[in-house]
Amino acid sequence: MIKLSGRTSSYAWRFGMAVKADVAGMELEKLQEEHGKLTPAIVVNAARTEDNPLHPLFDWKDKTAAEAYRHQQAAYILRNLQINYIRKDSETDEPQMRRMRVYLNVKEKSVDGGDEDGDDLENGDELPAPKRVYLSSVSVFQDPHYRSSMLGQAKRELETWRNRYAAFQEFDSVIREIDVVMKALVTEVKAAA
Repeated sequence: MIKLSGRTSSYAWRFGMAVKADVAGMELEKLQEEHGKLTPAIVVNAARTEDNPLHPLFDWKDKTAAEAYRHQQAAYILRNLQINYIRKDSETDEPQMRRMRVYLNVKEKSVDGGDEDGDDLENGDELPAPKRVYLSSVSVFQDPHYRSSMLGQAKRELETWRNRYAAFQEFDSVIREIDVVMKALVTEVKAAA
C-alpha cells in the first residue's frame, strides 16, 4: 500500500470498475516495483494473462477493442483541435493572442436538464460514469448549465493542481493566488447555477 504522510492509504476507483481498486492498486504497485516505472504498454502486457488481476479491466476481443481504439482516436482529434483568437488583456488592455480548444468535453444534460449526478443512488451504490459529450466552446459558454459545469470543472482542476504542489514552498505565492481565484469561482459558479 502506498503511504502518504506516514499513513497507509487505500485505493478507490473514481468510477466503478470490474476489479476492486485495492486489488488493481496492489498489482500496479507490484508492476512498478518490478519495472521501476509504469507505462500503458507494461500494464497491458502484464494484463494479457487471464490469471492477472488486471485482465478483466481490458477488452480482449480484437474487433471491439479496435472500435474502442478508434473512439479514443476520435476523442484525441476533438481534444486536439484548437482555435487562435485575439483578446484584450483584462489588466493591460493590450491585445493578446490566445489559444483554446474548439470542442470541450462536458457531462451531458439529463432529460430533466441537470447532470446525471447519482442523487437517486442508494447508499453504497457506485456512481456510474457520466455520459460525456463534446460541444463547441461557443455552445458551452452560451449555455448556463454547461458554463456552470465548466466553471466547476475549472475549480476542481485548480484544487487538484493546488493539492498536488502544495508541499513545494516554491509555489506558495501561486497557491495563495489560486485560493483567491477559487473563492471568486465559487461565487461565480453559484451565481451561474
